[in-house]
Amino acid sequence: MNERTHQDNLGIIGSNWTTAAGRHDIQWNRYYYKTNAAVVSRMLYGVKRGSILDVGTSNGSWFDYFQKQGFERIFGVELDSGRAEQAKKHGYVEVFTCEAADTPLPDESLDVVVCNGVFVHVLRLEDKIKILKRIESLLVSDGVFVFSHTSAAAHFKSTNYNVKGYCSWISIDEMLRLIHDNTNLKVIDISPTYYHWRFRPQPFLYKLLRLAMPMPFVPGLMRLVDMLYSNRKFSLEESDAFYIKLVK
Repeated sequence: MNERTHQDNLGIIGSNWTTAAGRHDIQWNRYYYKTNAAVVSRMLYGVKRGSILDVGTSNGSWFDYFQKQGFERIFGVELDSGRAEQAKKHGYVEVFTCEAADTPLPDESLDVVVCNGVFVHVLRLEDKIKILKRIESLLVSDGVFVFSHTSAAAHFKSTNYNVKGYCSWISIDEMLRLIHDNTNLKVIDISPTYYHWRFRPQPFLYKLLRLAMPMPFVPGLMRLVDMLYSNRKFSLEESDAFYIKLVK
């Protein structure tokens, strides 16, 4: 069992495209954000736009997206008090400073829960399970939970659960087992995100785009390459991260 937890790494986790330093990192994080937002938008299509919980709110970088999606009441939960205070300024109804598994909202009070790039930093499987169970209790009947996780196959060419530093990697099958064994949530959709061609020869265009990442148009172009080319070359497991959509 891994002895370290996400609480040991609060000073490291929580960065995003709005907090990245340097043009190169900012552009890469914009590429990740564009990709993730496209997947989340598809998974939220037709979902009731009532109340939503942003799990791992950080500084509130997803608030504008949820607002544009038309959600009426946007809540957040963020373990780091400093980032939680920053997030509150965006306009959340409330940002709870606590563990996601301890979110102090009434049971069956949320239509949607979204968790972007957070499970990667929850290192212990037992803590992931606690979050899944709490989210299930918070959702109304037919409520939706959309979340991402990094793929063990894409990073290590392995199905073994892996923890290094402040990140964790899991196989889709293992993630589905955790859901099936510990909740009654139903799996509706699984989607890939982006690719880094770690275990295959990189196409010339991909190498060129990586070099040109600091240029303004490149994050969108990289996203287009994923949609039209990489998605056809890779399996779902080979995506750097995958999204799962669950319904109560």
